[in-house]
Amino acid sequence: MHHRRFTLIEMANVILIFGMIAAVAAPKMFDTAKTAEQNSSHQQLAILRNAIKTDRATEGVYPIANALPACSAPLLNGPFPKPMIGSIREKQRYITT
Repeated sequence: MHHRRFTLIEMANVILIFGMIAAVAAPKMFDTAKTAEQNSSHQQLAILRNAIKTDRATEGVYPIANALPACSAPLLNGPFPKPMIGSIREKQRYITT
């Protein structure tokens, strides 16, 4: 009986193909943190937008920018979100008023 074995070149080709697949797939799999940050920001903005629209519907005018946290506090379910600048992975810096 003659057993056929893989040659070194065939093994190298398989490893090369796996490497190329990993190089294409890895950035898409590991980019979830940035996507989560963006989704969180979009959600916070949507909540603020809805609170502003509700306040305008209730009061008849848009709230003054400096009074936004006080006007929107009853409409928000929790504390007024702090706008973040930069990335979660970097140092977090907040806008202070």
